[in-house]
Amino acid sequence: MFFKLREKTFELVLRLMMLIILTGCGSTRIIISRIEPPKYPIKGGKILAVVDFKSPPEAPDAGERIASSFVSKLAPTKYYQLMERSRMDAIFMEHKFSQTDYVDESKAIEMGKMLNAHYLITGEVTGCSVEDQKMTEQKAETRITGYYHDYQGNLVPRFETFYVDVPVLVRSGTVAAAFRMINVETSEVIVGDRYQASFQKKAFGSGEIAALPSADDLLNRLMDEVTTNLAKIIAPHKVTDSRRLEKGKTPPCKNGVNLARNGLWDEAASSWERAIALRPDDPAPYNNLGVFSEVQGDYDRAIDYYEKALRIKPDNEIYMCSINEARRLKRLFSRKMLD
Repeated sequence: MFFKLREKTFELVLRLMMLIILTGCGSTRIIISRIEPPKYPIKGGKILAVVDFKSPPEAPDAGERIASSFVSKLAPTKYYQLMERSRMDAIFMEHKFSQTDYVDESKAIEMGKMLNAHYLITGEVTGCSVEDQKMTEQKAETRITGYYHDYQGNLVPRFETFYVDVPVLVRSGTVAAAFRMINVETSEVIVGDRYQASFQKKAFGSGEIAALPSADDLLNRLMDEVTTNLAKIIAPHKVTDSRRLEKGKTPPCKNGVNLARNGLWDEAASSWERAIALRPDDPAPYNNLGVFSEVQGDYDRAIDYYEKALRIKPDNEIYMCSINEARRLKRLFSRKMLD
């Protein structure tokens, strides 16, 4: 009885291993770059002005630096028509606006109207600091204090442990900012959010301490993290994701997978279309064209391809998950836009 049970267990494990091997041979996971919609569905294509944020007393230039970094993160998305800083400064100087007026909501709206902007972003840097904590800690080291002969006559060193004082530096940094996005025409705040970035590292000895980022470099990194995440709130942005491509039953399908892995998506799609012409009963090229459609941002087409693959192989969980994910992204992009 025991041996029969072992045989059945072994047979089950062997089948599972074969299934894993066959699945692995038939498909490959690939990293794709796709567009993620903004957290809030703001209507794009409109004129946006970003004015300097209010600075904290300990960092009087932080508001200008955050605003400039915010613009640099929004510009590559091409989702808004961004006002040029030089033009904004000229208009503000002409009407004698001061930096304190930027955070006054009524003044900010007035500025937006003068700039003929649809949206205006203002805000406040609520934290911007780097702190160093210096201390000394003891470190255990060893040294040779002499030698002795072991029982075989070999000369063996004798060690002792001693402790030395080592300089230690703990560098901490924080940058936090909150912003408001105002519809200039209605004077309504349509989006408000905040983000905080932090850093802390403990360095032992002069070498590690010298390798720490300088205070200014650290603030730049933290500001970059803050504005990158604030930009994701109001603008589409690229993200990396993973999808599974299937090698299928024909050479064109397999070739398409290799092309896609090298970033040649258009050529891969053509190869998968040839695979469908050869074997319309193979779900793999339909699945792969669904992935291609996602890369292109065409979620309706992606859903159509995934559903075709599922009709051929109704029990495939990968196709089901792909359909659900494509539908989720379609819903996000189809949300009613905030004006």
